[in-house]
Amino acid sequence: MNKKNVNISLEFFPPKTAGLEKKLHQEIEKLKILEPKFVSVTYGAGGSTRKRTHDIVLKIAKENNFEVAAHLTCVGSTKQEITEIAQNYWNSNIKHIVALRGDLPDGENLGHYKYANELVAALKNIADFEISVAAYPEKHPESKNLDQDIDNLKKKIDAGANQIITQFFFDNSYFYEFLNKARAKNINIPIIPGILPIHDINQVQHFAQKCGTDVPKKIINQYQTGTDQFEISKNIAIKQCQDLYDHDIRDFHFYSLNKADLLLEICKELAFYE
Repeated sequence: MNKKNVNISLEFFPPKTAGLEKKLHQEIEKLKILEPKFVSVTYGAGGSTRKRTHDIVLKIAKENNFEVAAHLTCVGSTKQEITEIAQNYWNSNIKHIVALRGDLPDGENLGHYKYANELVAALKNIADFEISVAAYPEKHPESKNLDQDIDNLKKKIDAGANQIITQFFFDNSYFYEFLNKARAKNINIPIIPGILPIHDINQVQHFAQKCGTDVPKKIINQYQTGTDQFEISKNIAIKQCQDLYDHDIRDFHFYSLNKADLLLEICKELAFYE
């Protein structure tokens, strides 16, 4: 039970081997102490891990008592395939979908949903799914500006999305600006900040470049000058989450990268569990 009345959600990705899958379930076992409100399992680029995502979602749901959300992207599947996938999840009692556009493939995308708002509307027509959608506090790389990006986000809300999970960020000022603008545009559903504990600063910089996230120089400098990488990462995440908490944020979505130890240390020091 956590001491601060926060809701924690966790994101995992489908492992590529049986050995890594076994390791994932061991890490999930460690993370049970956080009593996550839900956990989500990602979908590979172009739907490349569709079957693994499906199988792992069902296994996690069967072996644990927390809600499991499956990521689903527009790309990589036709409209008919999306209907079949979604119906299969609903029939398997998986009733929470993280609906995403995904990275657009080269060439024509005939027979597919083009935007996430179309996917959200289609899912709501299939069944009464709980639907989470993505948002970018520093704007989507393809958007001209934050206002345009929030207008696109509003389309997903109007299509029936129930909550928003943001891309990771490190400078909370971006999140507060985004939150204020979203509320001003009458987006009133829950907006959950996405937090990425840093396991490898080079890997994180690569992630950040792809999704348009700023990694502040003061963070990069800590890894260049410090020796205890684990402690540096822990303190960065604690400081970020504490500031969010002090600004009345009570929901936190952690990108776990399928690793428990750093995340548990962060949450323990924040008194997010006992």
